Amino acid sequence: MASIKVFIKTQRTKGEANIRFRLCDGRNLIVFYKSNIKVDIELWDNKRERIKPQKICSEIYRNDIENRIATTKKLIAEVYNTNKDKISNSNDLKKYIEEGVNKASKNKEQTFFDIFDLYLTEKDNKEYSPKELKNFRSLERLLHRYQGFKEITESDKYKLSLNITKEEVEDIADYIRNEYILFDEYPTLYKKLLEEYPLLVNIQRASPKLEQRGENTIIKILGRLKAFFNWAYNKKYTSNRPFEGYEIGSPMYGTPIIITKEERDIIANFDLSKYPRLEIQRDIFIFQCYVGCRVSDLTKFTSKNIVRGILEYVPQKTQKTTLKTIEVPLHNKALAIIKRYEDKNRDSLLPYISDQKYNDSIKEIFNICGITRMVTIIDAKTRKPKQVPINEIASSHLARRTFTQILYSQVKDKALVASLTGHSEDSRAFSRYRDINIDIKKDLIEVL
Repeated sequence: MASIKVFIKTQRTKGEANIRFRLCDGRNLIVFYKSNIKVDIELWDNKRERIKPQKICSEIYRNDIENRIATTKKLIAEVYNTNKDKISNSNDLKKYIEEGVNKASKNKEQTFFDIFDLYLTEKDNKEYSPKELKNFRSLERLLHRYQGFKEITESDKYKLSLNITKEEVEDIADYIRNEYILFDEYPTLYKKLLEEYPLLVNIQRASPKLEQRGENTIIKILGRLKAFFNWAYNKKYTSNRPFEGYEIGSPMYGTPIIITKEERDIIANFDLSKYPRLEIQRDIFIFQCYVGCRVSDLTKFTSKNIVRGILEYVPQKTQKTTLKTIEVPLHNKALAIIKRYEDKNRDSLLPYISDQKYNDSIKEIFNICGITRMVTIIDAKTRKPKQVPINEIASSHLARRTFTQILYSQVKDKALVASLTGHSEDSRAFSRYRDINIDIKKDLIEVL
C-alpha cells in the first residue's frame, strides 16, 4: 500500500518554503510532488509533518495549512490509485495531479477568489518575489473583509465577481481608504472579520488594530488589483475591464534620506559597550552600509556567500525573473564585522534579529549616537512635506540608500553602482536612491 510523507526542503531558517509530498509504494516507486502550499519555516516540524504545536501563530493560518495538506494528500492518493500503471516518476505524478485539479475546476463554478488563487499560483511559479506574493495574499484577505462587510451591512447575497463595475472599484478604493474608521464603528463585526482574514497570517496579536493607510499604500494596493484584472482579461476569464478610465494615481516620494560618511563613521566608532544588544545591531547596520543589500537578502546570508573576500548573492526580490549574481568586494571594516561574529553553530552570517526589532534598534542607536538632525520627508498619509528628526525614521533601508549615494557621488557611474546594488539602471527606485548631490552639481557647472 502506498504511503505519503509531508515535508519541506530548505537550508534557510527563516521565510517560507513550499510543502512537498513523497509517495512511496514499496521499494519499487518513490516519487515527489512540490505543492504551492507555503509555510513559515520557523513554524514547521518535519518529524511531525505539521506546524509545531507549541509555536504561536494564528489558528486560521494553522487550520488553513493543515486543511490544504489534507486535501492535497487525498488528491495524490486518488490520482495514484487511478493511474498507478501510468506513474513511474515525479513528472508523471505532477501531470496527473494537474489534470485532476483542472478537471475539478471545470466541474464547479469558479468564484472570484478561485480565479484570484489561480492568478497567484501562476505568478508564484514565474514572476513574483515572496514579499510581493505576501502583499497579494494581504490584498486577498482585504477583499474578503470587504465582501464580508458588504454582506453584513448591505446584502447577505453580495459576492465579489469579475464583472464588477467602475463604480464598485471606486467603492473598494473608498473601503481601503476608510477601513480603519469602519474598524472603530463596527468593533463586533471586525473582531469576526479579522479572526477569519487577519492582517498578518502567522502572527497573533492580543488586540489587532487597523491603522490609517497612506495614499502611496492605497495606490499600490489598487495597482495590484488592476494587475489581477488585466491578467483575468488576457486569460479570457472575463471580458470586463473595470479599471478602464479609472485613475489610480502615482506614488509620491520625497528626496531619499541618507546619512553622510561622517555620520556613518560616528555610529560605527561610538562606544556602545553599555548597550551590548544595540552594539550587535549597530555592527550589522554598518555592515549593511558597506554592502548595500536589501534586508531580505541580509537575513539569508551565510558564510557560503563569502567567496575570496567577495560577497556573492542573487537578490531575493528578482529571483523569479533573473538569476543575476551580485558581487560586492568587501571593505576591511565589513570583513572585520564578519570575523567578530563568526560562529560555526549559527546558520546565518550575522546574529540578525527580526525586521521590526532591527529597525527599532537602529532608531535607538541613532538617538544614542546623537544623529538626530532634522530632515524633510513626505508624510505617508497627507503626502505633504514635514520635518522630523532623522533618528525617528531611520531604518535598515537607509543603509542601502547610503551605500548607493556615497558610491554614486564618487564614481557618477550608474552601471557600476547598479552592478553592486542589483538595481536596474533605469529603475525609478534607483533614480530615487542616487539623489544628485551638490558636489555633482558643482562638477556639472564646471563643464560650462
